[in-house]
Amino acid sequence: QEAGGELVSSSTKWHKHTVKVFSMLKRNIASEEEEDTEKPDHLSYNSLSKGCSRRTAVGVFFEMLQLKTWDFIELDQDEAYGDIKITAGPRFAESPPTN
Repeated sequence: QEAGGELVSSSTKWHKHTVKVFSMLKRNIASEEEEDTEKPDHLSYNSLSKGCSRRTAVGVFFEMLQLKTWDFIELDQDEAYGDIKITAGPRFAESPPTN
């Protein structure tokens, strides 16, 4: 992916909004490594964005697509315009880069 002519990858420093969304998802979704937890194994995008402004909901959606691209989360939608199920991806336990 390119952003402003520069190659953007999961190993470069993340935008603060990406870090914020990922941190929120990590607080609310159980990863495969977490055995005894009361966290659910998935979140609903509709419930996550309920009560948010349209701008905030779109921003969170964009950051989720970025995290999906880098395999930090998985997104599943059963039907067009249906709810989106958010689950931990293969790299969910990793921390965002800080360089």
